[in-house]
Amino acid sequence: MKKKISLILVVVMVLSCLAACSQAKTPAAESTVAPAETVAEGTAAPETETEPVVSGDVELASHFAPGSEQAAVLQGIADAFMAEHPEINVTIQFNGNENFVKMKTRFAANDAPDIIWTSPSDMLWYVQSDLLAPLTDVYNGQNYYGTGIMADDFPYKAVVDMNTVDGEIMALPAELCAGAWYYNKAVFEDLGLSVPATWDEFVANNAKMLEAGISPICADGNVDFYLPWYFTNLAVRLAGLDAYKEILANPDSSLWDNPAFLQAAKMVEEGIVPFFQPGMKGTQYPAANALFAQGQAAMTYCASWFPQEIISITPDDFQYGMFSFPEIEGAKETRTVVEMKANSYVLCKEAKNPEAAKLFLTYLVSKDGLEPLVQLNMLPAISGIDNIPEIQQEVLSIFETAEVGVPIHFYLFDPDYKDWASAVIFPANNQLCYGEITAEQFIEAVKTNNDAFFAAKK
Repeated sequence: MKKKISLILVVVMVLSCLAACSQAKTPAAESTVAPAETVAEGTAAPETETEPVVSGDVELASHFAPGSEQAAVLQGIADAFMAEHPEINVTIQFNGNENFVKMKTRFAANDAPDIIWTSPSDMLWYVQSDLLAPLTDVYNGQNYYGTGIMADDFPYKAVVDMNTVDGEIMALPAELCAGAWYYNKAVFEDLGLSVPATWDEFVANNAKMLEAGISPICADGNVDFYLPWYFTNLAVRLAGLDAYKEILANPDSSLWDNPAFLQAAKMVEEGIVPFFQPGMKGTQYPAANALFAQGQAAMTYCASWFPQEIISITPDDFQYGMFSFPEIEGAKETRTVVEMKANSYVLCKEAKNPEAAKLFLTYLVSKDGLEPLVQLNMLPAISGIDNIPEIQQEVLSIFETAEVGVPIHFYLFDPDYKDWASAVIFPANNQLCYGEITAEQFIEAVKTNNDAFFAAKK
């Protein structure tokens, strides 16, 4: 009997100790429950507040092609995010060049994804169609790591300004692009040429290369939305940005009588056209890329996605650099007006899971979300990224001096101007670049096309 009583006492003591230990796990100072004597009889103690867990499905639509290297990198970024947030499932729809068309179809069917990786021109269409949610709160909130404000990670004001509509941040920049001349360093060194700072130096270099039997400039004759780059760069510099913007989709064809536009066309006629590779008109994309990468032409003008296009065809010892469009004496604008864009992430207004999407967005524009793009020769939009290729570091110098950003293709791809540019600018500019018409005939052709375009709308 004594043994039983002793055993019972031992059990009671053990249970008492366990209860005391259990209570000791939560320090009194952290308790959110009031002491028993302060709680009125029949009144429940307040509950502990906890942050809601963001979870569920998030869909991202991308312009990367299915099965491409770019798609694999973006999927890897999403996988890394999901490893940190297993309660969130991210799926990516890789649409390639059909991304914008497919998004319009999905919006029409009230089946929008949560996030879209988009170009600036497509972003403007989404905004004008009232399909996006502002991201100002995300931009001005904490970065993904909680170490500071996200806005401080974006160093280039001109880029952010281009993603701002009526005071609201409508897109978070991911990949930067700027228009630039790319040049073969070996050709320049062999001929003793310096990177041209002015238009006169640029033309003089071209003449020396041509005399040495080298094609100074290569381009694809069938890419009618690349060929206007020469005229539009020159027109903005000479006429000024405001005067250039005034002619866009304007029924008043007399605006083209501004002498600056004729001067720009003459500079194309005399400083660009004679220096194209032989047979430029018949060159089909991407043949010009191969001409440049294989050293058969010394320069090409493109946006800074160009290194991505030639990464698989450039020899290991191929060295090339870039420079911004040269300064023009007496011009109204300088190199501080920069043709640029940022491929960006946007949040759909009808996103099915906006809170989880916003968390994923903060990751997508973090160092972990953008640094993997470097291996694709892309230029991330935030500061603090390591291992940026030398050629892209040179592009950064353009953004560092930029005061005003002008969309890539100088507005010609914007929703308000794209149809007009295709009917009015592209046909006349093709003829100018092919050497089939003079600068004067170009201006007259544009005026004729412009009159016909607006007459058809009546």
